[in-house]
Amino acid sequence: MKIFSISQIKAWDKATLQEKNISSLELMEQAANACTKWILESFNHEKEINIFCGYGNNGGDGLAIARLLTHSGIRPNVFLLEGTPSQDNRANQQHLHNKIKINLIREPGDLPIINKSSLIIEALFGTGLNKPVTGISAKLIHHINHSGATIVSIDIPGGLQADEATPWEAITATHTLTLQSFKYSYFLPESHHNWGKIHVMDIGLSEYFENSTHTNWQLTKENEIYKIIKPRPAFSHKGDFGHAALWCGSKGMMGAAVMSAKGCLYAGAGKVTCYVTTEGIPILQQCVPAAMTIDAGNEHIKHFHPAHTHQAIGVGPGIGEPQHVVEWLKDLLKSTSPLVLDADALNTLAQNPALLNAIPPSTIITPHPGEFARLFHTSRNQYPAALEEAKKRGIYIILKGRFTLIATPEGNGWFNPTGNPGMARGGMGDILTGMITALLAQGYHPFDCCRLAVYWHGLAGDITAELFTQQCMQPENLLENLSEAWKRLVL
Repeated sequence: MKIFSISQIKAWDKATLQEKNISSLELMEQAANACTKWILESFNHEKEINIFCGYGNNGGDGLAIARLLTHSGIRPNVFLLEGTPSQDNRANQQHLHNKIKINLIREPGDLPIINKSSLIIEALFGTGLNKPVTGISAKLIHHINHSGATIVSIDIPGGLQADEATPWEAITATHTLTLQSFKYSYFLPESHHNWGKIHVMDIGLSEYFENSTHTNWQLTKENEIYKIIKPRPAFSHKGDFGHAALWCGSKGMMGAAVMSAKGCLYAGAGKVTCYVTTEGIPILQQCVPAAMTIDAGNEHIKHFHPAHTHQAIGVGPGIGEPQHVVEWLKDLLKSTSPLVLDADALNTLAQNPALLNAIPPSTIITPHPGEFARLFHTSRNQYPAALEEAKKRGIYIILKGRFTLIATPEGNGWFNPTGNPGMARGGMGDILTGMITALLAQGYHPFDCCRLAVYWHGLAGDITAELFTQQCMQPENLLENLSEAWKRLVL
């Protein structure tokens, strides 16, 4: 699903009006119909409804919803912020005028008492907001937020900016009925909590415009994942599914190696060889008997001398401090095998800029926000920075988080919808590294590999949270549910 900027959304609306030969008021009516239908299906018709409208087109949506609710025998309380109304807003005021009284909000004394058991429909500003909310508008937002009532925002919570983080108070919605597509700020950690549960309302915007217009941001959908998956031929053998190698583990960190090796095997690699420390070999052979091991050092891995040609190499989980890694990592970056770099490998790159600049094209790196900040010296606006760095270096960046972002060498970003906060614990990322390495070894294109591994990993996490709760779920539980997640993807 494409995520358009506000300027693109305006162009999308305009293209729809021209293509379907309808007026902006008629398009507003389509939006109001879709939202009203959802409201009627979702809430008790006897519930008190308060509708708060701004003076722009988003407020016009709210006024149209109020009128449509009256057709179902519901009489909502309607409140309108004082201001110069847009043309379509004024038209909807006139349509509603003979049906329901519109209460004008000019000053704090006009703010109504809101019953906690009531439903609020909020349509204050929409996506066009690009400046701080002040005065009576800010007081109204604060008043609504502290009402304790259920809040349904139309298109975007009032006060939020659609294309960037919002530093002032905005509506904290229970539900948001966003029109036609997700908005970029939904994926930002600073404003995600404002959106509540999001529901996409199909309002009939132009499919041609959507399909033909480029955007740097997209949301991966499950039907796209189906198309990526390669079937396993009936007359195949382990050599057909690649030989994956993992440089992982060190003294006191063998759990990371175990998780990564298991993730690699569960994701279907034909053979897995783990390059580990001397004392780590018996641990790995006992915990992951299907994996082969090669002694690569004593307490820390000391060298890069692969015994075989590997179809993919994963490096980083638990390998230890940079001073033990930097020398052999230089040799590894000269490898012709596809690479996945994670964890301590990334910390080493962060401390050695020359190594960072030596990453081969099409390499996949998997930083969490802290690792990304150390690598690229930015802790804010990391999504655009990830696109810039991926394009500049010709690599794939998997920026892990609530909506893990896959940044591509073309400068595009794909948000992942699966996963949950229960996955924020040690070992989860090690599993993902193993999975990515396994898919690369099986011949998946790096882009497809990233999207499939991240989606599958997150889906397994969601299944695990349902069974064990987010609080109690463990990496071992996620491993066990990779098979159930795979069933949902292929059946």
